[in-house]
Amino acid sequence: MTTEPAEKERIQKIAGLLYTAARPVRILRFINWPPEVKEEFFAQGASELPRVTYSPFDPKPTLEAVREAR
Repeated sequence: MTTEPAEKERIQKIAGLLYTAARPVRILRFINWPPEVKEEFFAQGASELPRVTYSPFDPKPTLEAVREAR
């Protein structure tokens, strides 16, 4: 099966848009505990998970990029 050059270009453009949209989404960075929370957790024997508040995540830029790719 061969892909027409125009279709190949379209797929490459979409792949690039999706790659760019995904780059700023770093899940582990958003759920990472601050250093002082980690220290306290382990100092207390790591027996009970701390109550941590997380910064809100704004999905708008990513969703816009995905819409553009569609």
